[in-house]
Amino acid sequence: MGGASAAVAHYQDSPTPNLIVIETSLPRAQMLAELDRLANCCDEGTKVVVIGRLNDVLRYRELLKRGVSEYLIAPISPLQLIESLSNLYNNPDTDPVGNVIAFIGAKGGVGSSTVCHNTAWAMSELLKTNVVVAYLDLAFGTTGLDFNQDPVQGIAEALQSPERLDEVLLDRLLTKCSERLSIFAAPVVLDRDYEISPDACDLVLDIVRQNVPFVEIASQRR
Repeated sequence: MGGASAAVAHYQDSPTPNLIVIETSLPRAQMLAELDRLANCCDEGTKVVVIGRLNDVLRYRELLKRGVSEYLIAPISPLQLIESLSNLYNNPDTDPVGNVIAFIGAKGGVGSSTVCHNTAWAMSELLKTNVVVAYLDLAFGTTGLDFNQDPVQGIAEALQSPERLDEVLLDRLLTKCSERLSIFAAPVVLDRDYEISPDACDLVLDIVRQNVPFVEIASQRR
């Protein structure tokens, strides 16, 4: 509570976040003066969105001159706010990146893999979208078993040499279960030790996300 003046008082001695949303009902001159004070406290790169009460073109132009990213007129719905904030960080030149959904069980046998596999199948059939299931429990993964597949290669090969993974190799390592559902199966071999680095996981998942809208990860805490 407190609007721009409270933000100024708070951020004088604190680093500013990437985004500040201010709701104010002050008159135009007073509001601009408060924003000028806030600008002196903001770190470089901080975006500011102002929610006001008046549909005033002059006010809007003055805010743009001061570097305000967006001016919204109250009342606004949550979805309108979400859309406005999303547009601030939307780069049309950036390649689309798929979403990652993780299913992590507290221990073995609680059913997280089953939920993951059923969710992936349902999304691929009901939403008509491409989905990849990536199983990160390399020794005990059940993806191949659940989908009645016995892949020769899978996610272990990608994690061992993540720098070699590209669209062509990814297509070879994935096992297609239906028109829109593929699995990145675990080897399920108990006589091998697997050393998986977080960087390798990030790199592999980023490449998969560049090729499909949804990646579902199954694993469990150990």
